[in-house]
Amino acid sequence: MFPWNWFFSKENLPNDWMKQFNPADVEHFIQNIMKNTIPPNWQQTTPFSSPFENQDSLSPEKEVSPPQNPPIPIEVFETFDYVFLRLRLKEEWLQHLKIHHTFQKAIIYNVPEIGERQEIVLPALVKRKGAKAEFQDDILEICFLRMEDWQISEIHVPNKEEKTP
Repeated sequence: MFPWNWFFSKENLPNDWMKQFNPADVEHFIQNIMKNTIPPNWQQTTPFSSPFENQDSLSPEKEVSPPQNPPIPIEVFETFDYVFLRLRLKEEWLQHLKIHHTFQKAIIYNVPEIGERQEIVLPALVKRKGAKAEFQDDILEICFLRMEDWQISEIHVPNKEEKTP
């Protein structure tokens, strides 16, 4: 086994080993290392946060303009057997509308503008087949069949008595 205690024992270090460090030098060294190792677009974020968290944060100097095409309002809910999506659409959008889905998300294409795409994470896993859509009173309702995930595996953890040499 590796002698880790040798590196961290008090006998191998002098009593005043921390006093020989200048805090300004340590700070400069850490900043230099971080500048050389962290990508420039991540350096502006606060420590221990995702680099993508602060991209949408608004500073007081910036003027906020409303989004050109706000995403369409979508209502998502589930029952015991189904997952429903309700979208408020204009009837003329239906000719360009395309809807795809995976087990866990629905993807809406060409609404409200051609070339736009919106992904909706579904609250439960759904089956590949059996989805139905119905348009009535400017509301498109998509009904997905829920898929029960019964593929559960157990992992056996041996006791002390079961271990063999």
